[in-house]
Amino acid sequence: MEYLYDGWFKVGSRTYNGRVFEYVVDKDASGAIVEDADGKLLLVRQFRPALLRESLEIPAGCLDKPGLGFKEVMVEELAEEAHLDVKAEDLKFLVKFNPVVGMSDSRYFLYYYKYPHVGIDSLNDEDVDVTEILWVSREEFYEKILNGEISDLKSQMAFFYLEYLKNNDLLEEN
Repeated sequence: MEYLYDGWFKVGSRTYNGRVFEYVVDKDASGAIVEDADGKLLLVRQFRPALLRESLEIPAGCLDKPGLGFKEVMVEELAEEAHLDVKAEDLKFLVKFNPVVGMSDSRYFLYYYKYPHVGIDSLNDEDVDVTEILWVSREEFYEKILNGEISDLKSQMAFFYLEYLKNNDLLEEN
């Protein structure tokens, strides 16, 4: 494929019904909302160049390594970003969606993981991107969404999706 722009992001074009459309050629990705034994939820703090600041988000990663699927990427990301040893079979699939349908056809798979221990906040000096690991209550997570600390769509969606499932007894925890 020939790109209109070929940098960190790639821009392609498609013709449909005689019209030419540009689109971002983005990688598929997966993320996980992780709940510890006390019911706290995992967030990671990392720098985001597009925002020119750090962002609080759920752990996530792009499918950018050959041979790794959505679950395998998530297992790797949970180990790198949050130092959690998770098996692929322990990740519960929640939902698949297209995060930016107006500009990309990328897919995003969201998982849930029930961490059997109490999470511990810590600084992270072992990952290039993630600087801090935080475990917050549901109330704190929601407050961080309202005050703009969590502006990331996948993290907001994960929180509200999990709340819906829990409030309606639709989440089967292992």
